[in-house]
Formats: sequence, C-alpha cells, structure tokens
Amino acid sequence: MKKMVVNSKYPGIEKFTASLPAIFDGSGRLLYMGRNLVKEFDVNGVTVVVKSFGKIPFINKFVYAWLRKSKAQRSYEYSGYFLENGFNSPEPVAWLDCIISGLLRESYYVSLHTGYSPLENILGTPKEESVLMELAAFAYNLHQKGIYHGDFNVTNILYEQSHGKTHFCLIDNNRTRFGRFSYKRAMQNFCRLTLERRHFGFIAKGYSQVSSLDESLVLEGILRYREGFVKKIESKARAKRFLRK
Repeated sequence: MKKMVVNSKYPGIEKFTASLPAIFDGSGRLLYMGRNLVKEFDVNGVTVVVKSFGKIPFINKFVYAWLRKSKAQRSYEYSGYFLENGFNSPEPVAWLDCIISGLLRESYYVSLHTGYSPLENILGTPKEESVLMELAAFAYNLHQKGIYHGDFNVTNILYEQSHGKTHFCLIDNNRTRFGRFSYKRAMQNFCRLTLERRHFGFIAKGYSQVSSLDESLVLEGILRYREGFVKKIESKARAKRFLRK
C-alpha cells in the first residue's frame, strides 16, 4: 500500500513520486549519504531534492504506518506551515510512504531545490558576527510564533545574502515542535549549534536586542543547555562503546 500526497502546484511530479521505490537507488545525483539518503533529480524541467528516510526502527515501522505521521509527511506539512507563517523553507512538493505487511518500509520526502548555502560556510569569515546576530532575530521570530525547530544546527540552517540583508531557510523540519514562548524552550533550541563561545555571544547579543531578555541571561541559558546536550551525546557514545565490547 502506498500513501502519497502531491502538491497541487506540481501535478507533473505525481508519476515520478510514485516511482521512487523503483528508481531512487539507481538514479539521481547524491547530495548526502548517512542515516538518510538525499538526492537531486530533474523532473519535467523542475529540480527537486528527495530525502529517503532509512534505518527505521522496527517499532516505528508500525507506529508510522498506523499511529503517527511519518517523518516524510511531517516534513511536508511542517515546511508548508513555515511558509504560511512567513519563514522560508524549500517548497514541499510531495511525500510517499510505502507500507508492506502493515509496516512502513520506505518513506520519501520531495521538495524544491534551493540555492541557499549552509550556515557553517559563514563561520570564520568577517561576516559571521552580523549574520549570527541576524540569525538570533530570525530565531526569536520563530519562537514568538511558537515554532521550535527540532534540529536547529549549522547544516539545517541555510542562508543567502542580498541587498545587505541575510535571508534564512530551514530544512530537515520533521522534528519541529510547537508551543507557547518560554525562556527555557527558546534557549534549549540553540543547543544543537556546533559553535564556539564567541559565536554564542553574537547570538546572545542579537537575541537580547529583539527581545526583552538581558544579554548575559541569554548567553548563560544557551551555554547551559548546550553543555547539557553535549554531555548527553557523550554519555550515549560511551554507552554504545561499552555495549560493543
């Protein structure tokens, strides 16, 4: 059984989307290979990016088939929500879930290609301070709308500069959470950023300028939750090494 939704703006993509289980492995231009695979395709004059969600734990194969929206479906819906609320994200084109014997076996998300660059490219350049301060204002606007990107890191935040202003674009949106603004949730949202202390200082400065929060309080919160996140990751890594012995 296939569950599929195609954006009505791109009816010519429907056949391509339905064929992804058969063609994905042997075609397209590879952009990223890890737990998930990301490839680029040209379809009827439109350049799209397809993310294939891999390594689905067994329990999630059942959960995503019947009890909860899959990552592909959430990616599609959340990206649309971002755009509706004035936040840039590659336009969602389609999603496809393949369910076999009651379990989710394959899952694909299709979006338009974007020419924006990863935020990590700006680090170490003369523009890093101004861009990170603008990012802080962008994040504050997200938080004020009750949007907390679940994987807010330097590869999922893309940017483009034009006419002296930085424009941001968010990808990998399926982990996004929604809720009212709070200091704790806002500061926690920066914990996945792999940045140096001075970078967090720029973010704290920018965040305090657009909010009513004190700059030192913002920096303290960001660093505290970043430290906690790093310790959690290190603890998981030690546990995995121990279990492999």
